[in-house]
Amino acid sequence: MSEPATDLHPRRVATYLNDHLAAVTAGVEVARRTVSSNAGTPYEDTLRRVCEHVEADKRLLREVMRVLEVDEDRLKRGVAWLGEKVGRLKPNDALTSYSPLSRMLELEALMLVRTVLRATWATLDELLGDDTRVPDVTAARDRAQEDLEALEVLRPAAAREALTGP
Repeated sequence: MSEPATDLHPRRVATYLNDHLAAVTAGVEVARRTVSSNAGTPYEDTLRRVCEHVEADKRLLREVMRVLEVDEDRLKRGVAWLGEKVGRLKPNDALTSYSPLSRMLELEALMLVRTVLRATWATLDELLGDDTRVPDVTAARDRAQEDLEALEVLRPAAAREALTGP
């Protein structure tokens, strides 16, 4: 950790944190849907753990915002939530059942969310340093990295199921 930044730009920090809160809001919805759609499959345990971590990251980000006195942008968060719902409407090769292509795209979406959050925690760690008001984000950064590695293990099988065969 470095020394806490004392010259943070309040408006930019608020925008940055709210953009990431919007992303993690959509990420929680994708993670929950993916767990539900993969119940009873070999993917379930990893996806459930990733979902729990994304939910924990959302709580942690809100705590950081509270400590830094950054108001949540409900409109931005709501648009992200709605965008995730609208994204479900696209056909993924199967109209009435869960498609292997849906699983593949959801895994990639979760990898994207975990990558963004890993970077978020690294940035906050660098900028806030030893600021004792702010929760330690090191464990969250490490969880995101572990989740990326676990999702990468699932990706080849999901890709084969989605993109090969009849």
